[in-house]
Amino acid sequence: MLLAVPDSASNRETFGKSGSQRSPEGYPKARLVAVAECSSHAVLDAVIGGWKDSERIVSDELERHVGASTLLLADRGFWGLAHWHRLRERGAHLLWRTERRMARRVEDVLADGSYLTRIQANKHSKAAGTVKAPPVPVRVVEYRIDGQAEGIRLITSRMDHEKYPAAELAELYA
Repeated sequence: MLLAVPDSASNRETFGKSGSQRSPEGYPKARLVAVAECSSHAVLDAVIGGWKDSERIVSDELERHVGASTLLLADRGFWGLAHWHRLRERGAHLLWRTERRMARRVEDVLADGSYLTRIQANKHSKAAGTVKAPPVPVRVVEYRIDGQAEGIRLITSRMDHEKYPAAELAELYA
């Protein structure tokens, strides 16, 4: 989340202000990324960066709180192929919202309406020669919230549709 902080020279330098140099907007903004338990809402750890800092990059410091059998829910800003691999290597299970343009190639449709696909490094990573992470198999769960035009697309490492039905994953994420 973005938090407005007091408008001081130190905060402007540390966190930055949105807008342009000629027309900065309001107060400096700090980006807060946290790992929290869903049931207790206890915050296990948090990292604060500037408003321009990527959620994904800021969140890398929080990986130490994610271990074997943890189910990590994350919003759209956290996707990264190398990040996914690192968390899976720690034994974490992942249920992440992703952008509509991702995970569109259907390899196999499952009985609960979810489907299997592979996500690989994008063409920009390949062109820049920065590809380090191999493709990752994921299961895709799509659903709509009544009254909202845009659907929700989740990707998960929980591949078994009988053990982890799509409707239950969607409800858990919501």
